[in-house]
Amino acid sequence: MLTEAELATVDGPVLVVLGARDFIGGAERLMAALPHATFVGLHGVDHFATPSDFGAIDATVRFLE
Repeated sequence: MLTEAELATVDGPVLVVLGARDFIGGAERLMAALPHATFVGLHGVDHFATPSDFGAIDATVRFLE
């Protein structure tokens, strides 16, 4: 597992997509550690549904354009 200090060295853009009903909790610490991160929250989506959620797919496509 990477430490927050190690995450802070990531120099490229990062997309963090998290469902509002995800069991891992919030993304605050992750977002604070990643200097070039973009956050997309998915209302009503749980951990296992995130990869197939159209909001996640759309956010990923926009991020990669």
